[in-house]
Amino acid sequence: KLPAPQVTMVYVGMLRRSPDPSGFAYWVDRIDAGQSLAWLTMAFFHTPERSTFHPPSVAVVRQDPASRPAVAAVLESAA
Repeated sequence: KLPAPQVTMVYVGMLRRSPDPSGFAYWVDRIDAGQSLAWLTMAFFHTPERSTFHPPSVAVVRQDPASRPAVAAVLESAA
C-alpha cells in the first residue's frame, strides 16, 4: 500500500484539513518505516489540534471515504 493516500485520509478525517507539506512528509516517512495506519490514527487522535473537534461518528468513519466530496477532492489533489 502506498502511504500518501492513507496519510491524507488521516489528516482529512482527524484534523479536517489538507496536510501541510512538512507534516505530510514526516508521517509518510513514519509509515514507510513500518508504523501502522492504526498507530498513525492514534497519534493524530491525541494531538492538541484534533482535540478541538468532536470525534467523527462511526457511521462517517465506516462510509466509503471516496464517496464524500471533500475527501475525494483531497485524494485527487494528492495523487
